[in-house]
Amino acid sequence: MNITQRFIKMWVLIGGYCIALILVGVLPFVLWTDDNRTTITVNSLLSMLGVAVVTLVFGVLLYRNLSPAVLRQAHAHGIAASATVSEVSATGWRVGKSRPGKGRGRGWRVQQGGIVPHRTYHKYEYKLRVQVQPPAMPPYEAVIFHALPENQVPQPGDALAVKIHPQRAEVVVLAENSASPA
Repeated sequence: MNITQRFIKMWVLIGGYCIALILVGVLPFVLWTDDNRTTITVNSLLSMLGVAVVTLVFGVLLYRNLSPAVLRQAHAHGIAASATVSEVSATGWRVGKSRPGKGRGRGWRVQQGGIVPHRTYHKYEYKLRVQVQPPAMPPYEAVIFHALPENQVPQPGDALAVKIHPQRAEVVVLAENSASPA
Protein backbone atom coordinates (compact mmCIF):
# COMPACT_ATOMS: atom_id res chain seq x y z
CA MET A 1 0.00 0.00 0.00
CA ASN A 2 1.58 3.27 -1.07
CA ILE A 3 1.21 6.63 0.61
CA THR A 4 -1.57 7.78 -1.74
CA GLN A 5 -3.74 4.86 -0.66
CA ARG A 6 -2.84 5.46 2.99
CA PHE A 7 -3.61 9.18 2.58
CA ILE A 8 -7.13 8.43 1.29
CA LYS A 9 -7.72 5.87 4.04
CA MET A 10 -6.40 8.31 6.64
CA TRP A 11 -8.80 11.09 5.58
CA VAL A 12 -11.77 8.70 5.56
CA LEU A 13 -10.84 7.63 9.10
CA ILE A 14 -10.30 11.21 10.24
CA GLY A 15 -13.69 12.21 8.77
CA GLY A 16 -15.42 9.36 10.60
CA TYR A 17 -13.53 10.26 13.76
CA CYS A 18 -14.66 13.90 13.56
CA ILE A 19 -18.29 12.94 12.89
CA ALA A 20 -18.25 10.52 15.84
CA LEU A 21 -16.73 13.17 18.10
CA ILE A 22 -19.37 15.69 17.06
CA LEU A 23 -22.17 13.20 17.71
CA VAL A 24 -20.71 12.08 21.03
CA GLY A 25 -19.92 15.66 22.04
CA VAL A 26 -23.44 16.98 21.42
CA LEU A 27 -25.07 15.01 24.26
CA PRO A 28 -22.68 16.12 27.04
CA PHE A 29 -22.80 19.70 25.78
CA VAL A 30 -26.60 19.70 25.84
CA LEU A 31 -26.59 18.19 29.33
CA TRP A 32 -24.08 20.76 30.51
CA THR A 33 -25.88 23.79 29.03
CA ASP A 34 -29.28 22.49 30.17
CA ASP A 35 -28.09 22.69 33.76
CA ASN A 36 -29.42 25.98 35.13
CA ARG A 37 -26.77 26.24 37.80
CA THR A 38 -23.47 27.92 37.08
CA THR A 39 -21.43 25.33 38.97
CA ILE A 40 -20.14 22.16 37.38
CA THR A 41 -22.18 19.15 38.49
CA VAL A 42 -21.24 15.50 38.75
CA ASN A 43 -23.36 14.75 35.66
CA SER A 44 -21.54 17.29 33.54
CA LEU A 45 -18.15 16.07 34.81
CA LEU A 46 -19.06 12.46 34.03
CA SER A 47 -20.31 13.38 30.58
CA MET A 48 -17.11 15.30 29.80
CA LEU A 49 -15.08 12.36 31.10
CA GLY A 50 -17.08 10.11 28.77
CA VAL A 51 -16.19 12.36 25.83
CA ALA A 52 -12.52 12.17 26.81
CA VAL A 53 -12.61 8.35 26.99
CA VAL A 54 -14.39 8.07 23.63
CA THR A 55 -11.88 10.49 22.11
CA LEU A 56 -8.99 8.41 23.42
CA VAL A 57 -10.50 5.16 22.10
CA PHE A 58 -11.15 6.63 18.65
CA GLY A 59 -7.65 8.12 18.59
CA VAL A 60 -6.05 4.76 19.36
CA LEU A 61 -8.18 3.03 16.71
CA LEU A 62 -7.29 5.71 14.16
CA TYR A 63 -3.58 5.36 14.90
CA ARG A 64 -3.70 1.56 14.59
CA ASN A 65 -5.61 1.70 11.30
CA LEU A 66 -3.14 4.02 9.57
CA SER A 67 -0.71 1.14 9.14
CA PRO A 68 -2.31 -1.85 7.37
CA ALA A 69 -2.52 -5.05 9.42
CA VAL A 70 -0.62 -7.15 6.88
CA LEU A 71 2.36 -4.79 7.07
CA ARG A 72 2.32 -4.90 10.88
CA GLN A 73 2.13 -8.71 10.77
CA ALA A 74 4.99 -8.88 8.28
CA HIS A 75 7.15 -6.67 10.53
CA ALA A 76 6.28 -8.64 13.65
CA HIS A 77 6.19 -12.24 12.40
CA GLY A 78 7.77 -12.10 8.94
CA ILE A 79 10.26 -14.57 7.53
CA ALA A 80 13.72 -13.01 7.22
CA ALA A 81 15.11 -12.99 3.70
CA SER A 82 17.46 -11.02 1.50
CA ALA A 83 16.56 -8.97 -1.54
CA THR A 84 18.44 -7.31 -4.36
CA VAL A 85 17.22 -3.94 -5.58
CA SER A 86 16.47 -3.95 -9.31
CA GLU A 87 14.74 -0.57 -9.67
CA VAL A 88 14.21 2.54 -7.53
CA SER A 89 11.74 5.32 -8.30
CA ALA A 90 10.43 8.22 -6.22
CA THR A 91 6.67 8.44 -5.78
CA GLY A 92 6.77 12.18 -5.09
CA TRP A 93 5.53 11.99 -1.50
CA ARG A 94 7.55 13.75 1.20
CA VAL A 95 7.15 12.35 4.70
CA GLY A 96 7.65 14.30 7.91
CA LYS A 97 9.49 17.52 8.56
CA SER A 98 13.17 18.25 8.79
CA ARG A 99 14.29 19.08 12.33
CA PRO A 100 16.32 21.01 13.40
CA GLY A 101 16.80 23.70 10.82
CA LYS A 102 13.13 24.48 10.17
CA GLY A 103 12.95 22.67 6.82
CA ARG A 104 16.11 24.16 5.34
CA GLY A 105 18.05 20.94 5.73
CA ARG A 106 20.58 22.48 8.14
CA GLY A 107 20.91 22.31 11.86
CA TRP A 108 23.26 22.02 14.78
CA ARG A 109 24.50 18.93 16.55
CA VAL A 110 26.29 18.66 19.88
CA GLN A 111 29.25 16.34 19.80
CA GLN A 112 32.49 15.93 21.71
CA GLY A 113 34.23 18.92 20.12
CA GLY A 114 31.30 21.28 20.77
CA ILE A 115 28.35 22.37 18.67
CA VAL A 116 28.84 21.75 14.94
CA PRO A 117 26.57 22.28 11.92
CA HIS A 118 25.17 19.20 10.24
CA ARG A 119 22.74 18.33 7.48
CA THR A 120 19.33 16.83 8.17
CA TYR A 121 17.57 14.86 5.45
CA HIS A 122 13.97 14.86 4.36
CA LYS A 123 12.25 11.51 3.96
CA TYR A 124 10.63 10.72 0.64
CA GLU A 125 8.61 7.68 -0.34
CA TYR A 126 10.28 5.39 -2.86
CA LYS A 127 9.01 2.45 -4.86
CA LEU A 128 11.60 -0.32 -4.67
CA ARG A 129 11.34 -3.20 -7.11
CA VAL A 130 13.33 -6.03 -5.55
CA GLN A 131 14.31 -9.61 -6.33
CA VAL A 132 13.52 -11.51 -3.10
CA GLN A 133 15.53 -14.65 -2.22
CA PRO A 134 13.51 -16.40 0.51
CA PRO A 135 14.98 -19.42 2.27
CA ALA A 136 13.95 -22.75 0.69
CA MET A 137 11.94 -21.06 -2.09
CA PRO A 138 12.74 -19.84 -5.59
CA PRO A 139 13.47 -16.11 -5.96
CA TYR A 140 10.64 -13.83 -7.06
CA GLU A 141 10.06 -10.14 -7.75
CA ALA A 142 8.20 -7.85 -5.33
CA VAL A 143 7.48 -4.15 -4.90
CA ILE A 144 8.10 -2.29 -1.64
CA PHE A 145 6.87 1.24 -0.90
CA HIS A 146 8.98 2.78 1.85
CA ALA A 147 9.88 6.26 3.13
CA LEU A 148 13.64 6.78 3.24
CA PRO A 149 15.95 9.73 3.97
CA GLU A 150 17.60 11.23 0.91
CA ASN A 151 21.00 9.89 1.93
CA GLN A 152 19.83 6.28 2.43
CA VAL A 153 18.16 5.50 -0.89
CA PRO A 154 19.41 2.14 -2.16
CA GLN A 155 20.75 1.84 -5.69
CA PRO A 156 20.04 -0.99 -8.15
CA GLY A 157 22.18 -3.96 -7.20
CA ASP A 158 22.23 -3.19 -3.46
CA ALA A 159 21.31 -5.99 -1.06
CA LEU A 160 18.63 -5.37 1.58
CA ALA A 161 17.32 -7.35 4.53
CA VAL A 162 13.56 -7.88 4.17
CA LYS A 163 10.75 -9.72 5.90
CA ILE A 164 8.12 -11.74 4.05
CA HIS A 165 4.57 -12.14 5.38
CA PRO A 166 4.16 -15.77 6.56
CA GLN A 167 0.92 -16.40 4.61
CA ARG A 168 1.11 -13.81 1.82
CA ALA A 169 4.46 -13.97 0.04
CA GLU A 170 3.64 -10.89 -2.06
CA VAL A 171 3.76 -8.72 1.10
CA VAL A 172 7.40 -7.78 1.62
CA VAL A 173 8.68 -5.10 4.02
CA LEU A 174 12.14 -3.76 4.82
CA ALA A 175 13.55 -5.32 7.98
CA GLU A 176 14.24 -3.01 10.91
CA ASN A 177 17.94 -3.81 10.81
CA SER A 178 18.20 -3.49 7.03
CA ALA A 179 21.63 -2.24 6.07
CA SER A 180 21.25 1.33 4.89
CA PRO A 181 23.45 2.06 1.91
CA ALA A 182 25.03 5.45 2.43
